[in-house]
Amino acid sequence: GLDAYREIIRRGARVLKDGAWLVTEIGYDQRDRVSELLKDHGFTDLIHRKDLGNRDRAIAARKI
Repeated sequence: GLDAYREIIRRGARVLKDGAWLVTEIGYDQRDRVSELLKDHGFTDLIHRKDLGNRDRAIAARKI
């Protein structure tokens, strides 16, 4: 599920300073949904990384 991501992103949007990065590991099939949550909470400059098996594995986003 996405409940943990919702909480992490919500808290990050509240406590991180502008310009700070939030980086989190994701499941191989969660890239689009977690990206939308980040954008919905005002994060930009999303960067996605894959693991050695070429599966989506991490997202970094900057708070504005």
